[in-house]
Amino acid sequence: PTGSCSFYNTCLESKYKCGSSGYPLGYGKKYCDAFSANRSKFSKAGQKWVDSTMECLQVFLVPHTSGSTCKKIKDTAFKSHSDCYIYNGICDLSWGDLWQVFQTVDFADLFGGVANAVEAFQTGAACL
Repeated sequence: PTGSCSFYNTCLESKYKCGSSGYPLGYGKKYCDAFSANRSKFSKAGQKWVDSTMECLQVFLVPHTSGSTCKKIKDTAFKSHSDCYIYNGICDLSWGDLWQVFQTVDFADLFGGVANAVEAFQTGAACL
């Protein structure tokens, strides 16, 4: 994958039909589109983080482009989030770029549900 937001429709949703609230459309594509739309608000380093993180998240899902389920896709995706954020340098982003991350993510998604809370905690803890 190249980080293109079409990955979520073409490689996942077209095969698994998880629906608008499933991970491919309801989270993956939603945030790929949101970060793409807000990309210009990030510094050059922040834009690099956005691009490399979007690609990383998709790479983790490639093994699930066949022979998987909506639940496995969601579980794998959430397990990959903090790794991709940290590996691509979220801890090194400026305060302005971190603010843009928080502006892009829906508060309900950031702390709604156990998987989301674990992801936020793991990312924050790694930056300490």
